[in-house]
Amino acid sequence: MAGNRSGGGRSHDALPGLPWVRPMGSDDVDDVAAFVNDCWRDAYAGLLDDDFLANLTTDDRVARILRHEEGGARTWLVRDHDGLAGVVMAGPSHEEFFESDGELTMIYVRRSWLGTGLGHELFAGACRWLVDAGFEGIVLEVFMGNERAARFYRNHGLRTVRSTGLQMGGKRYPLQIMRRPLP
Repeated sequence: MAGNRSGGGRSHDALPGLPWVRPMGSDDVDDVAAFVNDCWRDAYAGLLDDDFLANLTTDDRVARILRHEEGGARTWLVRDHDGLAGVVMAGPSHEEFFESDGELTMIYVRRSWLGTGLGHELFAGACRWLVDAGFEGIVLEVFMGNERAARFYRNHGLRTVRSTGLQMGGKRYPLQIMRRPLP
């Protein structure tokens, strides 16, 4: 069954199997945007242009997040005593050739949480949500050279199915599209 492209048949209240992960509310969007930008600066240093990373803005990221949510994506987050610990967004795929798949649009974990299993739990919860929403597979983009992320996704059964590129900040960055069927 193809995904219903509206973002699912389940409530946005909880990520399946992870009751301690909560949906992003309107009061969280600015925090999530700033958190994601900080994660980009950390994860993509050396992969993306330094000036581009330095000039990421919360307003631009908020607009991107809201566009994805309006298109059926959902965002969940985890907070700890220091603020956001992790965030995941999943929804209908925008990738050509993968219209019946759901897309993992973003998954970020604060550096101090790396290696704790939080990323694996967020990924598994997003996959369960995509299954519940009726999507046939999961697809995502990974910057070439981001071996930590590519290894994480390979460990979750995704395989590179094609290569493409993304134009940002006046430069084109190579991407790999990774995919796996959902149960």
